[in-house]
Amino acid sequence: MEFSIQQICKSFNRNPVLKNLNLTIQSNESIGIIGENGSGKTTLLKIISGLMRPDSGRGLLNNLSIFGSDYNYRKDICYWGHQSDSYPYMTVFENISLFLQLRNDIKSEEQIYSILELVGLTQSKNQLLGEFSAGMIQRFHIARLKLSSWSLAIIDEPTNALDESGLGLLNESINSFKKNEKSLIISSHNIHFIQQHCQSIYKLKNGTLEIVH
Repeated sequence: MEFSIQQICKSFNRNPVLKNLNLTIQSNESIGIIGENGSGKTTLLKIISGLMRPDSGRGLLNNLSIFGSDYNYRKDICYWGHQSDSYPYMTVFENISLFLQLRNDIKSEEQIYSILELVGLTQSKNQLLGEFSAGMIQRFHIARLKLSSWSLAIIDEPTNALDESGLGLLNESINSFKKNEKSLIISSHNIHFIQQHCQSIYKLKNGTLEIVH
């Protein structure tokens, strides 16, 4: 797996947020992105994941353009954003089943229930996602990452709202992904978490990335 973006620019209301930004990540590499609120971290992650278009620049994943009309590359990417990006009036089981179906990831009901048990959501498997707490939504995201096939995970503030057991589950999951040679881009205000899991750390400041570790 090889991913890169070059000369990425993005503005909102003529206010530049990203300025000629470059980033490359290889297989089995974990990159951390830090920065102040409003620095553009979420915008950058949405662009990388294909959810937002830059004003200019190019991006490649395994030699496939991520800003073109061919969306086949998305099979290799999994995005974990601030929101549940799912359907609040469907149950957690229904949401995960639909998510996997759209990605053409074939998993049995037993496999899904097994992961829901692992992340602590067995008792909530038939509960509407809109009734979930913020911490339960984070566990839902962990379950999706564990069940789906991907090469690059793009993760935005994964430690938010997690209790001690949830943080333990998250740390264990990240370590497991890395052992399986997955690549990760993680944005977080939790510097300890970033330092624990990322080989390289970048700070997004004034629209560009500066390597800090």
